[in-house]
Amino acid sequence: TGFTPAATGSNPCFNIGANGDISINDMQIGQAVGSVIVTAGASVIVDNLSANYAQAGGSDFFAVSIAGHPQRVDIKGSLFFGQADAHSRGIVSANMADVLRVHGSGFWNINDPVTVTTTAGRTLEIQNNYSVSTFGTVSVALTGVGPVFYGGNLFDKPPKGSVTTCGGSASVTGA
Repeated sequence: TGFTPAATGSNPCFNIGANGDISINDMQIGQAVGSVIVTAGASVIVDNLSANYAQAGGSDFFAVSIAGHPQRVDIKGSLFFGQADAHSRGIVSANMADVLRVHGSGFWNINDPVTVTTTAGRTLEIQNNYSVSTFGTVSVALTGVGPVFYGGNLFDKPPKGSVTTCGGSASVTGA
């Protein structure tokens, strides 16, 4: 508590490799220049993080960017503040963690607060979150085939349920 890590240039505050894990508790990041957390596969547990982050050199920057295949990503009770443009990205996961939970968190001025590609056999929970001034078209963008537990959210641009294919393998995205 009380410690504010400084990021300079386009370096993330926390750049975690593919092994190990990190737990961040009760922390405030005043102004990150670039992403807050980037993981190449390490597990990430965040509880009560408040982070402001801004554009770094015209590229996308993230609250949490998930690559590789982490066992667990758990974001709880946290606040993320972007700068209201297409580069301010929220929690983005192209490779689904075994368990990905986003609970009780808030997203302000972010293009896409939660963007996840789901995978069969893995768990995605998005519960009791909210967004304000979402810059993009939806606050939550989900693709893939995995199950999603979604409820109690107050997103300003909630996902819209849609059937993407009909026939042998229907896929429903959103809620």
